[in-house]
Amino acid sequence: CSSDLPLVVTVYFALVRRDPVQGTLMGAGLGLFEDALTHHAIGINGVAKTVAGFLAGSVGVRIDVENRTIRLLLIFLLSLMCSAINVFIYRILLGLNLDWSWLAEGMKAVGNTLIAIVLFPLLQGLRRRICGAGRQDNCRGEESNEETRRPDNGTEQRIEIRAILRCRHNVFEQQ
Repeated sequence: CSSDLPLVVTVYFALVRRDPVQGTLMGAGLGLFEDALTHHAIGINGVAKTVAGFLAGSVGVRIDVENRTIRLLLIFLLSLMCSAINVFIYRILLGLNLDWSWLAEGMKAVGNTLIAIVLFPLLQGLRRRICGAGRQDNCRGEESNEETRRPDNGTEQRIEIRAILRCRHNVFEQQ
């Protein structure tokens, strides 16, 4: 059973950037690149990873994906979904015979999840290094910080601060 590294990378960047459009484009690009390198019909992996990138980006907008358990659960579920899309395209749309089993695809999803456990922290470190030696104020992505402030009356209020960070623009402006 092989793993699906392009899917893991697509899901990571879609979750970090929290943008369904960028997740869709990354999934389409990596999926088509994967199709070009294999003997499969062009577009099958492209469609599957496009849907996965869109869903990961959409989930990233709606829930807190900084939690590792949520990220790993998403990579597992999206891996199964990509396998189901591949089977649907092969068997239903193209009418081709495809050897496929839920057990093998489940093991592939577990393998993708294990790869994500190792790869996500490495990609996060690379992202920090690229975006200004650990400065997160110029990276694209949405991060939430909670800080406690004391107003004049002495009561504590929790204020959630959300900053939209942009790496593309600020890195070039700083140089």
